[in-house]
Amino acid sequence: MHAVVVKVSIQDFETARKGLKENVVPAVRQAPGFVAGYWTRSEDGTNGIGMILFDSQESANAAKVPIQAGATDGVTVDQRRGPRSRRARELTVLSLSPLGRGRKGD
Repeated sequence: MHAVVVKVSIQDFETARKGLKENVVPAVRQAPGFVAGYWTRSEDGTNGIGMILFDSQESANAAKVPIQAGATDGVTVDQRRGPRSRRARELTVLSLSPLGRGRKGD
């Protein structure tokens, strides 16, 4: 799996939450190769991080620009600079056993 990670600054939390729910999430779900999406916010509600998972690097890279450009009202996407910001990130998936021991690749 590969992920697109987006950092945002939130100017208006209620507007941002509505835009995420009504616009961003439905659009991301339609992206080819979409697996899952997770959005978080800081305790004070001034910034957030979205992690959108895809089945391949190609799907993640294809979705990266539209995702980062698709900020909703009340939010500014933080544009990182540098070579690492241009790539999707590969994920290592850990499955935790009931005793808390992880098995790589499950």
